[in-house]
Amino acid sequence: MEHTWTPFVLLLYSVASNLGTTSSNHLVTPACKPDTEVCEFSLIVKRSLTMTTEIPGGTIYQRGPIVAFPNGTYGVRVRPACDSVQPVDAKVIYDEVTVDGTYRTLVTMNDQMPGPPIVVYGGQEVVVNVTNHLLSDTLTVHWHGQHQMGTPWMDGTGEVTQCPIVPGETFTYRFVAHPAGTFWYHSHEGVQRAEGVYGLFVVLPSPGSTLDKVIKEKYPEFSADYIVNVQEFYEQSSEEVYLQWIWDMGRYANDYGNLTNCHDETLNVDGYRNAYIPPRSMLINGKGWYYPEQSSIPENTAIPLDIFKVRKGHKYRFRLNNGGLALTLRVSIDSHVMYVMSVDSFLVQSEGVESIMIAPGERYDFWINATDPDGTGLYWIRVEGIEWAKNGPDDKTQKVLPVHGEAFLHYEDVLPGWTQSLGVPSLEQRRQCTEVTPCRILNCPYQYYPRDSHMTCIILTSLKPAMPERPLKTRSGDITYDKFFHLHYAGSHHRSPALVATIDHKMFRLPVIPPQIYPKVPWAGGEGLCYLDDICEKDFCPCTHVMKVDLGAVVQVTIMVMAHKNNPTPASHPFHIHGHAFQVIKIGYPKYDVTTGKVLGQSEDVRCADGEMHCNYPEWTNKSWINGNLPGVASDVIRKDTVAIPVGGYVVIRFETTNPGFWFAHCHMVFHAAQGMALIIQEGEMEQMPPVPKNFKSCGSFIWSDDDFRKQTNFQYGKDTYQTDLDYQRYYNIPRTDSGPDILPTSYAVIQVALGVTSIFLLASIIVSVVLLYKLRRERRGYSKLSSGAYPSDASEED
Repeated sequence: MEHTWTPFVLLLYSVASNLGTTSSNHLVTPACKPDTEVCEFSLIVKRSLTMTTEIPGGTIYQRGPIVAFPNGTYGVRVRPACDSVQPVDAKVIYDEVTVDGTYRTLVTMNDQMPGPPIVVYGGQEVVVNVTNHLLSDTLTVHWHGQHQMGTPWMDGTGEVTQCPIVPGETFTYRFVAHPAGTFWYHSHEGVQRAEGVYGLFVVLPSPGSTLDKVIKEKYPEFSADYIVNVQEFYEQSSEEVYLQWIWDMGRYANDYGNLTNCHDETLNVDGYRNAYIPPRSMLINGKGWYYPEQSSIPENTAIPLDIFKVRKGHKYRFRLNNGGLALTLRVSIDSHVMYVMSVDSFLVQSEGVESIMIAPGERYDFWINATDPDGTGLYWIRVEGIEWAKNGPDDKTQKVLPVHGEAFLHYEDVLPGWTQSLGVPSLEQRRQCTEVTPCRILNCPYQYYPRDSHMTCIILTSLKPAMPERPLKTRSGDITYDKFFHLHYAGSHHRSPALVATIDHKMFRLPVIPPQIYPKVPWAGGEGLCYLDDICEKDFCPCTHVMKVDLGAVVQVTIMVMAHKNNPTPASHPFHIHGHAFQVIKIGYPKYDVTTGKVLGQSEDVRCADGEMHCNYPEWTNKSWINGNLPGVASDVIRKDTVAIPVGGYVVIRFETTNPGFWFAHCHMVFHAAQGMALIIQEGEMEQMPPVPKNFKSCGSFIWSDDDFRKQTNFQYGKDTYQTDLDYQRYYNIPRTDSGPDILPTSYAVIQVALGVTSIFLLASIIVSVVLLYKLRRERRGYSKLSSGAYPSDASEED
């Protein structure tokens, strides 16, 4: 491949040189030694501004906007003049949150976006103190992929396993790191994750463990272990994007008031929706460039990109994670084969591919052989959307350029003497897919690309586990539960995207209190509890959707996305189950036009007795498939915790119920989960679940009845003393001590009357007592009441 000199080349080389070495936050480095029992961390969550930095010589609270100049230098705006700029070193800028050069608010963890990696060893006790410094938002942190065996209340699912962390509070997560592999942590409150509240969580195998031995036996020795977080990035806040989605306003997202500027919804190869709301850019480890109007020329090339340094002749491991809001992304490295070695932390036999498609929540580990194949010493690591076309005028589709972002793969032993560069990144520079050398792409959410594209989709189930694993069955050779989840949009009409995200027509409503810590208190939200086998006969049913299973069972779930002709809005959904890693037994695809790659009709393997739209009564078309008797299942299957469901198709998963607790299961597209495409798997009975820790954080609704209010405050309607009484603590039943208006609260008047009555009673008692004592004294001296006929003189003589 030929690369040409341009003025931009020198600038690019200058930027790369100034930025120096790779950030330590993108290297997998354990925080504790393998023999350390407890490994402790702290995460401080707060809202921040992008493209700002501390003002040199200022206070810790003084920050200013970053200015990135075309010549590759940087400055920060300072007072007093409007155009005053103070120079700032490029290395300082590299460590700031710059995203794609836009200025907006987001949420950081320890002043980083994404948050800092947490790296421990398997079996260590992990302690993470999470402090909420947000001004008004609650949060929780979910440890995605960690099983939380014996600690279900540490799973981090707000309103399900714990009470949210309110502003100002610190919550300590404490659990045992298991299993080992590549995971991540992220907020599980609303749409916070899309604001940057996430980071990678890596559990290294304990030295000498079986897993450690397998890795050393089956894979090469790596010179470095890198973290690659990818995501789409929006100009608006995630809350605004969420409202655009649920209100069906994505078409106007570019400019609400501009009648000539509308967004045309983009489509995947299969003809179904990709991006209903357009992202601004793509980021790798929080950094990227903005390309206006989907061009191949970046707006500002001085915005720093991430750099991964390698040396020729060495091998390097990359841990890839999609922390984005909704989009499946395609990741590749120019001229390098990516050897996939792990899916969602579970090892597979190395499989060489040109690129990997990764849905939100998924992780893929791959390695490369750093051979400097083009002899240039500098290559693009690319991330891009998988949009293929868009809806144009007259319902005609038009080919589109995907939204994309890049990072550098830098051969540090080649670059110092290098005189050529890649120039401006463009899609045309990547290796062309040809009939002789087609591009092999892992994990497409569909089965085919157009035939003339020479792109081949590699199905997940074709991967072989590094350690053989047979499909799960009970001792009797079958399965305990055979269930279906139908992920779809429900509503009264089916032509608009403004529908409700549901599972089986049930719109999940969060519990009013977490059932994991209040199992004996009514906890259901919405219209109450509804169970998986309940049928929703309405447009949709807002309820707390629960699938209840016994311990010791083998559960098979067929997760499907129907592609009915009257419902043109389905999309591929990544589905995640907390507390488990499930086996991927089978992936079923719809009918395709193999020439164009478009869906012709949904899979015929599943039959919907009531029609494909609602599909309240799904069943296998072939009755012999029930009880787990599926054809075409591999003898060895892979495990995952998040899997993408193809439109018009299905994925069959299996897992064992050995982890008692309440486990959230949901679409991992933020908007879909927030709106209701979720349910709770109740695994075991309440008494079989681990007891809640002593003094665990509590919460719940507070409902104060009118009767209780009146008893507490002695409140009486119709009084004109409200403001006065409010000022003088009437509601505490404490008499006023100042010289305010002579208006006594009712309670004080009652007390005065009672004291008066008591005083009179005491006075009368004293008088009576005095009289009685006087009479007693006289009797003791000989005085008594005279009987008739007595003589007073006798009595007086005695006296």
